[in-house]
Amino acid sequence: MAYWRRSPPTCALLSTGPTTRFPAVQAGRVARSVVAVTAAIFLVRVLGTPWNAGFDPFFPDTASYIRVSERSPFHPRFWFDERPPTYPLVLWLTGGGGRAVVAFQSVAYVVAWIWLGAVVWQRIASRPVAVVTVGLLALTAVQARWALWTTQMLTESLSITLAVAAVAAWWQFVAEPLRWRVVVAASVTAAWMLLRDSNAVSFTVFAGPALALAIVLVRRVATDLRRYSAVALAVLIAVGAFSWIGQVASDRGETSFHNNVGLRWLADPDMRSFFESRGMPVDESLLARIGSDAWADDEAFLRDPALSDYRAWAGGRGRVAAAESFVLAAPFWLDGLRDDLGRALRDEYRAYDLFDVGSRVPRRTLGPFDPTGSGVMLAVAMFASTAYALMAARRRRALGLYAGFLLIPAWIDLYLSYAGDAVEVGRHLVGPLSRLSVAVVVVVAIGVDSAIALVRDAAGPVVDDDDLAWSAQDGPEASW
Repeated sequence: MAYWRRSPPTCALLSTGPTTRFPAVQAGRVARSVVAVTAAIFLVRVLGTPWNAGFDPFFPDTASYIRVSERSPFHPRFWFDERPPTYPLVLWLTGGGGRAVVAFQSVAYVVAWIWLGAVVWQRIASRPVAVVTVGLLALTAVQARWALWTTQMLTESLSITLAVAAVAAWWQFVAEPLRWRVVVAASVTAAWMLLRDSNAVSFTVFAGPALALAIVLVRRVATDLRRYSAVALAVLIAVGAFSWIGQVASDRGETSFHNNVGLRWLADPDMRSFFESRGMPVDESLLARIGSDAWADDEAFLRDPALSDYRAWAGGRGRVAAAESFVLAAPFWLDGLRDDLGRALRDEYRAYDLFDVGSRVPRRTLGPFDPTGSGVMLAVAMFASTAYALMAARRRRALGLYAGFLLIPAWIDLYLSYAGDAVEVGRHLVGPLSRLSVAVVVVVAIGVDSAIALVRDAAGPVVDDDDLAWSAQDGPEASW
């Protein structure tokens, strides 16, 4: 019985006779109409009054994205410039105007969430679980703390959108490991990786061990799912390498590095010793930068001649030392993340809501049940999602691995996004926290659905002819 794979196809539902055909068709039409009307109302509420005045950019980061987009993708430097290429490419395609960019981001945001909802409805066999899951995802999507980013010309909106789309695309691939599905999933993930350098780093850290596991499994028994997964992971590791080359060629992580030095490392004796032992030239000029970011005092970190030796180290050995600290000095980073995470979880990003989206859609919708609403709920969500991931793996190993694929990179992204820059920490955590909100809901839904299926299987489920026919269509590649 293909209970864990998906609900029977629509054609099977429509072929059971004239008494069920028209009600099923009508129900589908009503559902699509409700979704379309709801999406339209949401878009009107988000875009709202500011549409007439336009969505002028306010933040300094936007100017750098616009500068890169003006080179056009036909210029080689476009792909190795001061910003990763995905967002400048979007600006170039939309003409870079505020309304066009915001309209694109808003529509893409809505489409990604609708796609994920449709996949949930298709792949979760238990109708009550599917209804609750779709409802939770919808309530997550309409929150102003995530939706407000669609009105800003920054990468946060597309980071959320592409992450949601990737969850849907990879789920479809795991359920039906077809070549075109893995192409779609890998393409969405690659676009997300090339949106922010932290995205590329966090996923590449995960993809290396995942590729090794996939290769081992392929050598044991080669199925389409295993082969395509291995190829996709290899391609995405190459995308990560491309991102790293761009970072080195453009030195676009320089200011983030200086921010960490001035605001974190110099002020902590243990971290100062850690980096001194790796060649950081600590002198009075550098110690004078304690408590300063890269732009303070006429950009002293970037321009002061007295810091030239430091800058030479920062651009070479310092990069390696920073990467080493993420592992060897993990207690420092975890302590800082624990201290700052509570503020980030409570943050509604009102300082960034310049177009007052929070007055037109709810800022929060899940109350005490929001997995990223408090430290306690985040801990509960972590343990619950892990437990249900193991439950999914009992039903089908591929579903358990998919759950890990959602959760592990999101936690890595949370850690590295925090560690990557000491400035605007809350904004940098928007992507990983929104991903965790989605991942927890999806993984728990898959786990609950798998538990229900295990109970039904233990009770001796009734398998009808339609189920057997549909199971036969899946073929041997459908299992990991």
